[in-house]
Amino acid sequence: MYELSVDSHFAAAHFLRDYEGDCARLHGHTWGVTVTIEAFTLDETGMCIDFKDVSRCIDEIVGHFDHQTLNELEEFRDINP
Repeated sequence: MYELSVDSHFAAAHFLRDYEGDCARLHGHTWGVTVTIEAFTLDETGMCIDFKDVSRCIDEIVGHFDHQTLNELEEFRDINP
């Protein structure tokens, strides 16, 4: 099996709803993201997938969260980020 892992990060703020303590107040983090792709075979160039394609997809997803207040996003409307 072959693996390709790509790391990324983004900065965002959040707060914890229904929490008694400091984290109930708005605060920020640098969030880490790791995407790992597994393949059983490699293509004719010796790759399971092009790193640039993976990076481009991660950047698009991470860009949605970067420099946002996560609680205001639809994804976290009903759950704590």
